[in-house]
Amino acid sequence: MNPLYDHWVRDDFAKDIRKAIPSLFDRHGGRVVPDAKPYGNDENMDYVCVACPSLILKFRRWHRENYSIEIAPAFAPTDSYEVIDALLLVDSQADVDQSKLDVDWWRWGNLIEPRFVLLEHAFDAEHFAETKAMLLSRQSRRTSVR
Repeated sequence: MNPLYDHWVRDDFAKDIRKAIPSLFDRHGGRVVPDAKPYGNDENMDYVCVACPSLILKFRRWHRENYSIEIAPAFAPTDSYEVIDALLLVDSQADVDQSKLDVDWWRWGNLIEPRFVLLEHAFDAEHFAETKAMLLSRQSRRTSVR
């Protein structure tokens, strides 16, 4: 697509995120930043990256549905993982029903916000190696089941 259209879509997407999850910007100092890993993006999807001082969240959607988010530590922005896996790691009781999350950023915000500090802790420099190992193990188990 042409760059002007891409910019317009990205700005509109960022406004959707800001409206649905204002705490990400107001409380956690989030700001829209360029994608650290654009080479892996599907050209049929929209992407917006929001960087907070300690975390980077990469929001993805396909045709205003199939919502998902990747998470990475700010000090290693290309080392990202599915936020659902990270949420279950920090809170095994988190309600990560994908059918509810697929079309509603507000629900994502309600899932992330009460666990934001836990995510920051898991992705800080001191704990990230352990977090990464557990996330990779979780991914490996999920892949071997398929």
